[in-house]
Amino acid sequence: MLGAGTTEFRHGDYNAASQLFQQAITRDPSNATAYYDLGTVYQAENQIGPALREYRLALRNSPNLVPAIFNEATIESVHDVPLAVFLYREVISLQPSSPTAYLNLGLLEAQQGERALAGVDLRKAVQLDPSLRARIPRSVAPDLTLPSPKTTSASSST
Repeated sequence: MLGAGTTEFRHGDYNAASQLFQQAITRDPSNATAYYDLGTVYQAENQIGPALREYRLALRNSPNLVPAIFNEATIESVHDVPLAVFLYREVISLQPSSPTAYLNLGLLEAQQGERALAGVDLRKAVQLDPSLRARIPRSVAPDLTLPSPKTTSASSST
């Protein structure tokens, strides 16, 4: 059912995907992936409350489900920045090679005026994925003196 729901989701049929994920939950109420997948449907439909509910149910069944934590952080970054910062740090503790988590965390830290922390996290994001440099606003990047991608790879040995 999850595979069929994912296929429907990818084709943009959120109603069919939602029904399939709900059926999977009915069959196995401890299926964290089904709750997570249902959350992604709600998030795609901009139904923030239901999306958060499903991500939290997924995490109740699988506390270290990184995609659910990441998506919850993404939603919370608009409404509750301190919680989003906490959640991105949790993602990084569970998956230290997550460049997008470092990027999002660094951008939130910069927004809060935490330039030193932002610099560390944004540099790490660029080190892990140099293409992310383009997603850092010019208003933040000069202040952080980000190394160029060439410099980053050379300095990664330290």
